[in-house]
Amino acid sequence: MDSILQDNLKDIEEIHTLYERANRLTEYEPIEFLLLYCRKITEGMLIVIGRETDLNKRFFPSSPSTLRELHSFIIENYAIQGTNKFFEILMDFTHLGAQAAHFRGDKINTQERRKIKKSLKSIMEWFNLFINDYSKWRKTKNDDNKNNEDVFFDEKNNPLPVCLKHLRVENYQSIKQIEITNIPVDSQFIVLTGDNGEGKTAILQAIAIGMIGNIDEQSGLVLCKKKGVNIWVGIKSESQTIYYEYDDFAHLFLKIEKNKNFIAYGASRLQLQSEESQDLKSLRQSNIYGIFKTDNILLNIEYWLKMQKLIKKTSRIQAVIKLLIKLMPSISGIKLGIRNNGTDYSVTYIENDIKLESHELSAGNKTILAMIGDMIIRLYEAQPDTIEPKELFGIVVIDELEAHLHPKWQKEFPKLLAENFPLIQFIVSTHSPIVFLGMPKNTVFFNVLKDEEKKTIVKRLNIDIENVLPNQILTSALFDMENIRNVNNKGIESLSVETEPEIKSRQKVENLVKELYKDFKFQLPKE
Repeated sequence: MDSILQDNLKDIEEIHTLYERANRLTEYEPIEFLLLYCRKITEGMLIVIGRETDLNKRFFPSSPSTLRELHSFIIENYAIQGTNKFFEILMDFTHLGAQAAHFRGDKINTQERRKIKKSLKSIMEWFNLFINDYSKWRKTKNDDNKNNEDVFFDEKNNPLPVCLKHLRVENYQSIKQIEITNIPVDSQFIVLTGDNGEGKTAILQAIAIGMIGNIDEQSGLVLCKKKGVNIWVGIKSESQTIYYEYDDFAHLFLKIEKNKNFIAYGASRLQLQSEESQDLKSLRQSNIYGIFKTDNILLNIEYWLKMQKLIKKTSRIQAVIKLLIKLMPSISGIKLGIRNNGTDYSVTYIENDIKLESHELSAGNKTILAMIGDMIIRLYEAQPDTIEPKELFGIVVIDELEAHLHPKWQKEFPKLLAENFPLIQFIVSTHSPIVFLGMPKNTVFFNVLKDEEKKTIVKRLNIDIENVLPNQILTSALFDMENIRNVNNKGIESLSVETEPEIKSRQKVENLVKELYKDFKFQLPKE
């Protein structure tokens, strides 16, 4: 056993002994005793951490400035849940220790004493986690660690510019603890499926909180009010993996600029901002508001097209109109015309040779126009030099991808998204087996369900997406249907397995036989 390990084991044992003694202190004993125990415990912890990270010569003795430096180092290089809270408490203990040294402990009341003991318990939990499985955290830093390696569906593919690699969520809504690892960096779709109320939307919301923190700055909405929530997100970006951590109201960004390319949509996505209020930044139209609230307002693509026309962005306009025509069922053309004696522009849609305005479109087309239009605007704002929509990149979350879409377009829509936005990773939920039929090969599927204790769990599914049929999906564990027969069906013998064209063909043959039978009727001769 090397000397560093021996020293660490000795100090760890001493830290636990001091912790037990601190816990035995009653409220009648001088507060200075408890504060000095806290000081000795934290100093011991920092020495052990310093040895393990080869930083003991740089960060000790401890002070607020050295604590901040060590905090930044640990966050940047190690994936340890609860790190922010740990260092926040250490900073508090540093100040309290100074009070004890200057005999000002009498200012600390009984309630604060209890709070100190609770905080001491919290940092001991973090420290035990760090020590008991330190090799796990240390490996996260190494290039050869399996959690840090890039996994591919196909090694010939390039990784997406920005994509989700790793997610861990603790104590959020019905989620006690889930962890998703080794997501391929070339997976264009991540699909969550499961019954209502199982936790799909909660997972999508947790990703948003992990990416932007607990406050939606534009709306002022507090996204999570529950204590004890921890969310850890690993994002592949360019040549590195970026870690975002939301840790019980203490949140740190390492690469905050990447969040501009993160957008999240809830199941409600039909309400557009009116042209009259375009100059006002609505509180309900941030990048992530819609995944938490149903009264969200989407940016208006028609107004945006008009503004692009005014600043003569002709190439971008043509590229976007061409894209929208591809994505919207039965739309053969979109015309950007002039009205009001050349002072304004109008947008009309050609559907089955009929000119329509946006409010006259079907719900399915409105949904696609609203969401894709909003997404395009936000990503162009984040990437202003981009012309072609195919060059836009980012992570887009969509709850209930199939909402308002005909089954035919539930199948076509994922395929069209993948083809027309090859650099975007879509993280979606769905209740529809038809959606599966349109997913590209590089798709990861997860089934979200509750265990016996009603806690949300996630299971990765291995689906041969190229050869799967809807009936196989419906009767699998995904949808848990015993059969796909009508509820009034009395037995398999009366079921028809013919398709509609086969039925028509058979009926045609049967009618022809009947006609032939009439022409060739004969009677048997009498005896």
